[in-house]
Amino acid sequence: MVNFIICDDNRKDREKVEKIVDKFMMKNQLHYEKHLFDDYDDTFLKLVKKKIAFKVYILDIEAPSMSGIDVARIIRNRDVNSVLIFLTGHNELAETVIRNDFLFLSFINKFDNCEERLINALGECLKILGVRKNLRFKDNGILYTIAFDDILYITRDSVDRKCIIKTDYSEFRVKYTFLI
Repeated sequence: MVNFIICDDNRKDREKVEKIVDKFMMKNQLHYEKHLFDDYDDTFLKLVKKKIAFKVYILDIEAPSMSGIDVARIIRNRDVNSVLIFLTGHNELAETVIRNDFLFLSFINKFDNCEERLINALGECLKILGVRKNLRFKDNGILYTIAFDDILYITRDSVDRKCIIKTDYSEFRVKYTFLI
């Protein structure tokens, strides 16, 4: 599962990013969720702290309550494995982002070929996801990817005749038997 965490204070820009993510992910048949925010508020920060599957942050630098640069610092203090993509109209802040060593994937200007560059960055995200050691399987036409590090245990439900994969963030019930 891929979790896209999108924050942009401009509703039109946020909806545009959401549509690009949907369009891109529909081609890949991967299970994904989107978490949309218009500010870096308490709900956003709770999601940063929450342990969920592979996180891809698409961050606007300028938001009402906090800078995307400060948020990236908070994210990196808790999580070095998530992917950061900065999407902003402030090209002059690129050097500041680079100097902070956020280990980010891309810095995209909203006014310079934004859609194509975001699609390319999303493709790189999926490559990064593929590098981690994962359990991958397809169930009902959806391709699931669960990092081995996230799996707490795997068991079998003999009544429903399903395999149960338990993680910190979810429980997956699938019709397959896994031999590990």
